[in-house]
Amino acid sequence: MVGTFLQLRVSPSAVEDDFRRANGAIGYAPTRQQWIQVPTSIGPQVVLATISDNTLVAPSSGIATTAAYSGVTLPSPVRVFQTTAAWSDGDNTGALGMITNPHGLTKITDITSGSLHVVITPTKMDIGIYAGGLGVLRSVTFASPMLKDGTQYTNRYTVDEDTFSYRMWDGTVGSISDPLIGTYNGQFATIEHFRTTLTGTLPIFTDMRASTIAENV
Repeated sequence: MVGTFLQLRVSPSAVEDDFRRANGAIGYAPTRQQWIQVPTSIGPQVVLATISDNTLVAPSSGIATTAAYSGVTLPSPVRVFQTTAAWSDGDNTGALGMITNPHGLTKITDITSGSLHVVITPTKMDIGIYAGGLGVLRSVTFASPMLKDGTQYTNRYTVDEDTFSYRMWDGTVGSISDPLIGTYNGQFATIEHFRTTLTGTLPIFTDMRASTIAENV
């Protein structure tokens, strides 16, 4: 009965997590939302992100591509999304994802069949819609790349119906409007660890926040 209650109760309007807890499974955020691992198979393995030394990390898949999706459910579409992350050493084929979708967190197609998909590498950000593939609406290249030495970088965006506004770690700000943004933004917020080569860098999340309440970027 208790487990059923935890699954059915309405989540708070914002999730905040600094991952400062015991090593192991992600479990619950301090704001009480349960983290869900969205199952995706990369070759023979499903990669699960875990807490390690007060950060959220993902192990290598053992093959070229590594992808781990960790999500939470909010009661209405996300209006604010922010992450703070550092980078492991490696080439720039790694990326972090800040993803929302209106479908769910049960299977990877909830994300890949239609989501607002923000992909950030050490050198740039792509704002796009993932629907069978990533359709980039805008690409922003940073004036200088993020360092891979443990430095923490915060990136933040807001969504107001069809308008996406952003403030990046280097002070870059901007906005873009497209009807697809409102269509594919949703209440299911996911952060992603991703890389496409064995030598690629991986993000190390130290903080994330997502809210259903409008704020300035």
